[in-house]
Amino acid sequence: MEVDVEGESDNKHNNMETHKHKITGEERQLLIDTINTVVVKGHHKATPLEENETRTPEEWRDSGEDYGRESSMIVVHDGGDHAGYFNLSYCQYDQIDKMHNALKRLGFYAEQCTCWYSAIYRS
Repeated sequence: MEVDVEGESDNKHNNMETHKHKITGEERQLLIDTINTVVVKGHHKATPLEENETRTPEEWRDSGEDYGRESSMIVVHDGGDHAGYFNLSYCQYDQIDKMHNALKRLGFYAEQCTCWYSAIYRS
């Protein structure tokens, strides 16, 4: 049995995970539109999630953040109208469930990374 001392197996695994979660521009826009739809239904005066409030995994890795680096998309909700749909600290579990169900229908799920951003992954 050959032992991987260079970490090549880990790199292959990480590359497969990154590829699994990679999304197209159309999928990214569908996710943004879906997130906005869920939030607006719960709070009709909500500010829409803008392009500058989402990041690609590449942008996120370049920024030096620790979590969500292999995700499909990052949502920066930092206390905004979208926060209660992602941040468990808000204790708005019905909103989190609504977001979970909407993303699940698209084949994605959200994972809270910190209190100010969450990662979206392909299921």
